[in-house]
Amino acid sequence: MGAVLMCGLVPHPPLLIPDVGGSERQRVEKTHSSMTRLAEEIVQLSPDTLIIISPHAPVYSDVLPVLYGDSLNGSFARFAAPHVSFKYKYDKDLASDIIYSCEQVDIPVIDITSSSSWRYGMSMKLDHGAMVPLYYLDKAGFDVPIVLIGLAMFSPEKLYTIGKAIQDAVLASSKNVCVIISGDLSHRLTIDAPAGFDPR
Repeated sequence: MGAVLMCGLVPHPPLLIPDVGGSERQRVEKTHSSMTRLAEEIVQLSPDTLIIISPHAPVYSDVLPVLYGDSLNGSFARFAAPHVSFKYKYDKDLASDIIYSCEQVDIPVIDITSSSSWRYGMSMKLDHGAMVPLYYLDKAGFDVPIVLIGLAMFSPEKLYTIGKAIQDAVLASSKNVCVIISGDLSHRLTIDAPAGFDPR
């Protein structure tokens, strides 16, 4: 029987990466310290697999996208740091179990493969929502397979059902898993922010 060892909600500003943020990185020092501590905790737990849910992976309105390949790689080339890159093995067995578990509770799922990603104009690259936490994990000595899941624009109730289905898939497996949910919560801090200013 598998187990969910830890779940963490993390931000993903590329500013955190020294080769991207440069001197501006000092503005996010508290976040840097927290990310470092979280990465160290995950490494100490020695999970068999890391599940990452990222809003910058493929997003659909009516189906849950699960990337599915032998490995995933990515870099910060979009942010003028192509030399900062990672490649991780992909846990296809657990990804298949998650897909099956979601289908059992009537959640529509699509597995994004290298061929289907090309057909739909999607990318099989690690996005910065995954890359930022992976940067900290890499620095902490993390090297285990991953599963990358995108977003579906479902109701909160349906998203909860997806979370339970992921948990059920892990519990039915023989793997100890950590889960990282990546979500940048700083899009509404200023008037010129991407989603406008919100005092909350």
